[in-house]
Amino acid sequence: MEENVTFQSDGLTLTGVVHISDDIQPGERRPAVMVLHGFGSKKESNNCTGPCKMLTDWGYITMRFDFRGCGESEGEYGRLICLEQVSDTSNALS
Repeated sequence: MEENVTFQSDGLTLTGVVHISDDIQPGERRPAVMVLHGFGSKKESNNCTGPCKMLTDWGYITMRFDFRGCGESEGEYGRLICLEQVSDTSNALS
């Protein structure tokens, strides 16, 4: 199961996808993994979707998202500031 999500990061709306195994029971807790895309990539790229599928098949909950300025997320396109990506990741987690 996939669920599209949005969240705020420093005033920008970022987009993501949460993957949940089909066999999860109501109220069940499972470990989760965030899969981050690399430079010149986005959440829809194979380097994100492949690991998410594999980990979800193994029973993990996964999340992938577009950093600010990438894919469907708001922000200045091509602006890649490491500390801003750290902030985006922290905001995705919370």
